[in-house]
Amino acid sequence: MWTANGYKITLPIADRTMFGGRVTLFKEGYGTLTYLALKRIDVENRVSELTAEVARLKKENEEVVARNVALEQKVQEIYPLKEKLRKAENEIGSLKAMYQKVLEFIEGLKLTQKLQKFLRVR
Repeated sequence: MWTANGYKITLPIADRTMFGGRVTLFKEGYGTLTYLALKRIDVENRVSELTAEVARLKKENEEVVARNVALEQKVQEIYPLKEKLRKAENEIGSLKAMYQKVLEFIEGLKLTQKLQKFLRVR
């Protein structure tokens, strides 16, 4: 509560103390002071909101970093498996090429029928 030209003035600003002690205002200054006090409260509220947002984002960042570490570990586990698969695929390709050459060799020797007979017996 302030006095202005002998009148008691109460600023309707959320029951916050903005200035200590007793303040005397001109009527013209009351509007400016009210505006500035409300702006300060707005800034304080915004700072509070931003502080909460920063805390939330820090927590979210920690969770994302933890997920990233877990995914990186999985990649490290998968990499050797991928390398083994690549080697196995290369070996299969080589075996297919050799198999085709063996069949061509057997046909060249005219042993195709004997091979088929041999394979049926088993």
